[in-house]
Amino acid sequence: MEEKKTAKAVLKEELPSWNLSLAFYKNLDDPKINEDIKTVKRNCKAIARFKGKLEALLPYEFEMFISLYEELVTKISKLFRFARLYADTRKTDEEATSFASRIEAELDEELDNIHFIYYELACFSWDRRIELMNSPKLRRYVPWMMRAFSSELPTGAAYVYDAMDFIQEKKSATDSDWGELYSKICAAMEFKVNGKILNDSEIRALIKSTHDPKLLEAAEKERQCVYKKHAPYITSIFNSILKNEDVDAKLNGYYNAEQASCTGNVVPREHLLELDSAVCDTFYPISRKYYALKNKMNKSDKCYPVGNPIKVANRRYTWDECKQIVMEAYAMFSVDYAVSAQSIINAGIIDVASKPGKKSGAYCMSGEIPYIFLNFTGNRDDLNAFAHELGHGVNHLYAAKQGILNDRTPISLAEVASEFAEFLLFRHLFTEAAEKNNSKQMLYLVMDYLDTMIGTIHRQIAIYHFEKRAHFERQDGELSTERLAEIWAEEYERYTGIKIEGDARNAWMYISHLFETPFYVYCYAFAGFIVNNLIEVYTDDNLEHKEIFDFPRRFLQFLSNTGVEFYPDLLEPFEIDVNDPEFWKNGTKFMKENLEFVENEAKELGLI
Repeated sequence: MEEKKTAKAVLKEELPSWNLSLAFYKNLDDPKINEDIKTVKRNCKAIARFKGKLEALLPYEFEMFISLYEELVTKISKLFRFARLYADTRKTDEEATSFASRIEAELDEELDNIHFIYYELACFSWDRRIELMNSPKLRRYVPWMMRAFSSELPTGAAYVYDAMDFIQEKKSATDSDWGELYSKICAAMEFKVNGKILNDSEIRALIKSTHDPKLLEAAEKERQCVYKKHAPYITSIFNSILKNEDVDAKLNGYYNAEQASCTGNVVPREHLLELDSAVCDTFYPISRKYYALKNKMNKSDKCYPVGNPIKVANRRYTWDECKQIVMEAYAMFSVDYAVSAQSIINAGIIDVASKPGKKSGAYCMSGEIPYIFLNFTGNRDDLNAFAHELGHGVNHLYAAKQGILNDRTPISLAEVASEFAEFLLFRHLFTEAAEKNNSKQMLYLVMDYLDTMIGTIHRQIAIYHFEKRAHFERQDGELSTERLAEIWAEEYERYTGIKIEGDARNAWMYISHLFETPFYVYCYAFAGFIVNNLIEVYTDDNLEHKEIFDFPRRFLQFLSNTGVEFYPDLLEPFEIDVNDPEFWKNGTKFMKENLEFVENEAKELGLI
């Protein structure tokens, strides 16, 4: 009875929407939008006058140039961040979704005139670079200058793309346009399960949380059916993205899109190869063993690797309960960390509810005011999603202090903040269950967290292999839906040990990162290895002078510098060496320990 009351409370609860006017504009008609567009045009014209003269500028003149450029990047970022945030809650509103394109079309000509900047900076003499970086007037821009001076120039080209995040070089069809089209298609999908109409976020939540095998099968079949109807469009979009990525990579002097992504994500190729090898070596002893164990516990040989076989009360959470639980987990780690997180919650910058026309998934938009996008439905997984995105938010608060030009946190480091926040939530819930001596709840929580870790590390590497193979084969021509399904089924079986057939092989279509951020997924796995090494240090009771070591303080400093320091340097204060083979062993050690716990507890409870 209590569970039903809680479920009704979740449904009736009025969930907050974000207030975009705090950092951006009131709406699309806000006159400040045109004012900022005029400022961008004015700054572009002023910056264009520096063409061919940058290296000859005196330090104070160079400071004037950087100030102009910083203002330009700030305004451009403001316009396009607003456009994305506004549109993502209105995917079926044509005016909202076309706003960014209209802005880009209006500014294209001006922006074309400033593409000389990074080419000229990369050509500066060493003496000139040292002089500028040692100038007191330019000290706060040193991280940006170091990155600009070390830019790799495209082979045989006398220009480079501008480094702004939200404006890309013009091309016949951009990756962001194709990703936007995919997002619109998914946002408009409707799924009918047991007489109810669900959107994409809601059916994902249902599949993740249900313990009813018949409901799971019905939801899976409905999702497969709806996506299959859209397969011709989704396949065409994916082929276009693959082609675009390949062309862009070669234009920039890279061998392929994967090599380009390593540079963009600041993950050296040798570390990516070591990561790939370390994960693949544990497909059998960890991920495949885990899914086989789930099959035993479910007494089935056809188990989807979703859901938790441990049957506990299917509790529904209100938004207030979700906030309270996550904040308690944060406070257990660090009061300063929790205070920063609470400031985000109090600011009115979180869009919480899942609703018609809203894009599925969750994210946190970077900046001094980090906006958080959720699709909260009140299930257990939503706690994790909120902890994850709020972790990003705290990272953005600290890193933004470096300034918009300096803060270039790569995806590989951004995910460390969010994945560590997931660990804090798990640790808090597990501690509570342990204090109550609730073995079943403890097993449930460990399996839930193990699911997350395997999804973060093993599944993401499987997706990376799928993406890598698709890029390679696309060079010989367009790939059919059937061929992509074959590749996905092979990689899926490789990491889970489960053979899938029929329309289930089209599950690659559900993976939004393939369409919105190509060659991004391995960053989750890389961040997972960093997080597991951090956990090893944080939970080490034998650490000498643990109080003096003060892990939380070091971690907050880590978050402050993710955009200005290379990860080996960031990990030094934790005595973690990325070049030590132990780093890769520790990346899976915590997972193995949790898997052993699951096996032992499942035997104790008579589940296997």
